[in-house]
Amino acid sequence: FLQPYIINNVENKDRSIIFLINHLYKAIYFHYNINMITYELLFLILKIGIISFLVNIPFGMIRSRFQSYSIMWFLSIHAPIPVAAVLRRSAGLSFWYVFIFMAFGVAGQILGKKIALKYFPPK
Repeated sequence: FLQPYIINNVENKDRSIIFLINHLYKAIYFHYNINMITYELLFLILKIGIISFLVNIPFGMIRSRFQSYSIMWFLSIHAPIPVAAVLRRSAGLSFWYVFIFMAFGVAGQILGKKIALKYFPPK
């Protein structure tokens, strides 16, 4: 279904997508030791990823209000991590899925910051 190391003839802009697909493939392969993705597993990954994304949006909005590398900036980045970790562990997913949910979290942080700067500009 997915062939992880065949990325010849791919443009540079598509390499990041191929990399994420390869990482998803490795995570599933190491967890189930099979060469196919089941719909249940894909839906579970998507469900936990969306929850992680939605939890990170308000923290990204909070992060935009603080100076970079301050304590509160650091806490607003790292506070939602236990939510994704608990969801991942309760679903029985291995460590290899951390990177997938980390990508969802980073996307939520970025979107939260953009929303905060657009709709709630600093005074």
